[in-house]
Amino acid sequence: MLVARDGRIWESEHGPRGGDEVNLIRRGGNYGWPIVTYGTEYSGAPWRYNPEPGEHAGFAIPRFAFLASIGISELMQPDANAFPDWRNHILAASLIGNALYALKTEGDDITYAEQIPLGERLRDLISLADGRIAIVTDSGQLMLLRNGAQHEDSASSFVVSGLANRPQLLPEEAMPDTPEMAGAVVFFYNCGTCHSTSGYTTLIGPPLNGMFGREIGSIDDYTYSPALANASGRWTPSRLRAFLNHEDRQLEGAAMPAVPLLRKDFNALVRYLRSMEDMPEEQ
Repeated sequence: MLVARDGRIWESEHGPRGGDEVNLIRRGGNYGWPIVTYGTEYSGAPWRYNPEPGEHAGFAIPRFAFLASIGISELMQPDANAFPDWRNHILAASLIGNALYALKTEGDDITYAEQIPLGERLRDLISLADGRIAIVTDSGQLMLLRNGAQHEDSASSFVVSGLANRPQLLPEEAMPDTPEMAGAVVFFYNCGTCHSTSGYTTLIGPPLNGMFGREIGSIDDYTYSPALANASGRWTPSRLRAFLNHEDRQLEGAAMPAVPLLRKDFNALVRYLRSMEDMPEEQ
């Protein structure tokens, strides 16, 4: 699921053969799975549960369906300042397609899907604090996407950079092997779905840059659970570890589930968050 800047909630649905969808989520909506789908059995036979094969009758229809399937995985919205030509796009990662798809949104509709081949099965993606897009592949690659020279006739002008074992992807832009980068990977997998490290980007959870030394529950434009809103004290590494392990009695009842980390991973996360402390609160 993706909560876009305009408040719309988009959802990717990895369906059967020819049944990959992007849905616009509305309260009370029923999107039909597993009864109806535009897809078929993998044998090519009609979907066994659909009373009207090839139709989506009786349920909310998808805003976009892929035929053939792309093996859709994660959705995200690019930073509007870093990718101005994608200001009204959402991006979809794909497994079968080995590509990124830029989906043009027009209000409640998706008008087209632009394929951007990257040669890897794309499992997950997220927008980093500097606007670049980080993509995790099934082969263990961590790829970076940044905007290249802007062209009026192209919404997909970009440069890809990868790790040292992918030198054909601009090795001069390779991600450095540093303790902070190890912490960035821990953050990406354990925190990045719900939190950013950019003070001007609030996701499901509040941004975490500059958190150490900050009063607990103090981001002005974020609605905290009562446990955090009424807590006293400031965030420290030891307080964060107790919170992640659900060992802080004052913070009992917080909505966030426990995130137990190995000590080395937690220490790497702390180093990464400290490296983000100087990020600007606004852009």
